[in-house]
Amino acid sequence: MGIFEGKTPAERNKLIAVIVLGTLAIISLTYTFGGLLWGGSKTKVTKSSTPTPSPNATVSAQNNQPNPNFPSQDEIYSEYTNIPIAYNPSSFFAPQPGRNIFAFYEPPEPTPVPSFTPIEKTPTPFPTPTPTPTPPLFLSFVNPSSTYAGLKAFQLNVNGDKFTPETQIYFNAVPLQTTYINPQRISAQVPANLIANAGAARIYVATPDGKLYSNEGSFNIQAPPKPQFKYIGLIARRHNNNDTAFFQEQSKREPTDARLNDVVGGRFRVVSISVEEVELQDTRLGFRHKLKLERPKPGQRTFTRPTPRRTRRRPIRRSRSN
Repeated sequence: MGIFEGKTPAERNKLIAVIVLGTLAIISLTYTFGGLLWGGSKTKVTKSSTPTPSPNATVSAQNNQPNPNFPSQDEIYSEYTNIPIAYNPSSFFAPQPGRNIFAFYEPPEPTPVPSFTPIEKTPTPFPTPTPTPTPPLFLSFVNPSSTYAGLKAFQLNVNGDKFTPETQIYFNAVPLQTTYINPQRISAQVPANLIANAGAARIYVATPDGKLYSNEGSFNIQAPPKPQFKYIGLIARRHNNNDTAFFQEQSKREPTDARLNDVVGGRFRVVSISVEEVELQDTRLGFRHKLKLERPKPGQRTFTRPTPRRTRRRPIRRSRSN
């Protein structure tokens, strides 16, 4: 039976490679050690360094066998010392110096986490509010308590308690010439310039040095009432005699006609009529107001004329004469 019988091509190639390698190995061993075993010529080894000499080993012949030529101790040392050692720490297959490749990795001990201790903040003590001191003087009410902006000067009476002859009435921080009546009442004249504009005013009583003072009172300055109707037309006569103005009031559907000195809206008297405007005077407060003539756009009516009613005529019965 052949060696390659029943083998695949891959197995044959492997077997051939084994035979060739084995043959080469035998030839190499025979060439290397053949001279020593069979008395060949002695191989001389070149020495690169001089080791410490040692006595040659003496081999005694036994049984009348020829003495083989073994290498001397110096040659053996020389062979070992002349073989350079290739040590490259940077090579990938060389271990790093000072590192044990058989040591297991031991993780370091965890860093202890410091425990959090909340810092208790000391609450800031708030100062105790100081109560507002009671004013030495007392203001109860004022009379009158309101007026209309634009009126003339008027007298203001202040009622309260603990007033002295040195106390003064202050109207919006303006001291007034005050008349002392008794500890419960004082009065002063309020000029017209202090009530020219509408709004709220502050009134209090105090001495000029500020040691005695009172609580504050309120005073209301109201805007004067204005006419709540429109001037929509007029009928002008010769020499402006008996001119008639027409007004459209909010609560009425039909216009209201008025001549000079007539009162419109139950409060405002007509004092002047012209093509451009009319002038009205408040019968209660004396204020005068001017109303411009309302000029509607073309095709727009200022008021609606009432539809005249149709009266049904009754038939006239005529008597028949015999």
